[in-house]
Amino acid sequence: MTSPPDGQLRTADDQVIDLRESVSAELAQARTFFDSKRVAIVHYGEHTPLDPGYRPSRMGLLATWLTEAGASVTRFVPTYSPFLKLQRDLRWTGTTSGEGDLIMVPVRAFAGTRSVARAGNIRDLARGVARALQADSAYDLCIVGYPPPGVLTAVHNALEGELPLVADIRDLWPDALVPSANRYVSGIASMIGTTLANELRFTSGVVASSHDLLQRAPASKRLGVIPLGLTATELPQIQPRIANPMVALFVGSLSHLFDFDSFIEGWSRFIARYSDAGHELRIVGDGVAGDRVRALAAHVPGVEFTGWVRSDEVPQHLVAADVGCHPVRPGQGITLGNKAFEYLSAGLHVLHSLEEGPARSIANFGSVIDSDPGAWADAFEESLLQLPDLRTSRVDRIEAATEQFGRSRTELLWLTMLQRALTGAPITVA
Repeated sequence: MTSPPDGQLRTADDQVIDLRESVSAELAQARTFFDSKRVAIVHYGEHTPLDPGYRPSRMGLLATWLTEAGASVTRFVPTYSPFLKLQRDLRWTGTTSGEGDLIMVPVRAFAGTRSVARAGNIRDLARGVARALQADSAYDLCIVGYPPPGVLTAVHNALEGELPLVADIRDLWPDALVPSANRYVSGIASMIGTTLANELRFTSGVVASSHDLLQRAPASKRLGVIPLGLTATELPQIQPRIANPMVALFVGSLSHLFDFDSFIEGWSRFIARYSDAGHELRIVGDGVAGDRVRALAAHVPGVEFTGWVRSDEVPQHLVAADVGCHPVRPGQGITLGNKAFEYLSAGLHVLHSLEEGPARSIANFGSVIDSDPGAWADAFEESLLQLPDLRTSRVDRIEAATEQFGRSRTELLWLTMLQRALTGAPITVA
């Protein structure tokens, strides 16, 4: 396993930034810039510090780092949680934590990710954030994560373009939400995508979790790539496991983004070769494709479904596993998602079907698998044959992942790019 050369920083797309000073010195300087700044973060698609079982993700981590740098951070949070299927309490507004202050924005609930109610939910968020910012416009910067369509326009119009605005393209939108061979549905997705791309013109700069996602922004707005980075995972102690059966793990939403057909059939073929060994495929999560995935695995030995678990219960599943699985469909794996970083944070051997750029950045941590049952079966078997070494080298993988994707790397990228947006420093066209 190799690490980035000294004095270099490797992002999720294998980009290298020359750090002419030590990371700690650069970080100290970057943090000083944000002392006393007021920063608004529009929080979408993540849990909040008051949610049960909370663990911070992308915007939560950024809010923590800015708060620790001396900034006054306010997070605008939609009341409805699609994860918990409930409305959060409006009285949470004004709550302060290590991630700053919360302002709750009333939004309607929705059941389907591709529904009229979902569109209304996003519209409620856009209007609510705009009203809140008009009531208190004394911010130095606003960061909109994801970003959901219409929010950037609403913020820009509310303050007449006077507030520096940074968009963080974290996810596949809208193609991940509206995949269809139907021309009508595809046309709607295309229109949504065009609308979002046009909204990015209103920003002071755009960051993204992958190079491909960054290309959706106008060239003059591209600040750079910031990988999601390792989650703030407190792992239970990893116990040496020598003779135990292999445990493969999938954590996340059971959705159309994943090729569960090849994945489950691959496990079925693998387990047929080792039918009495007790190996286990553990699937943690649920989602719109849950019933279908469970039907695929109904008669396959060794598959265990846990359903949804609390965020703070995920680490115990990570520690108990040897292999992390990320079977994205062809064309969908253009960025390293939360799942991949969950696996990396726990030192798992990652089997995935990511596209070339993201796959190259984690080449030392796992294997690329074609979306084919035979390829998945062979990958499981190869992992089994390497199992003793994978277990003994686990701590080394955690250390290497921390060096490449840990806080000091990701925080420096964030603060450097946000400072560039605030100061109007020239953006190198990517």
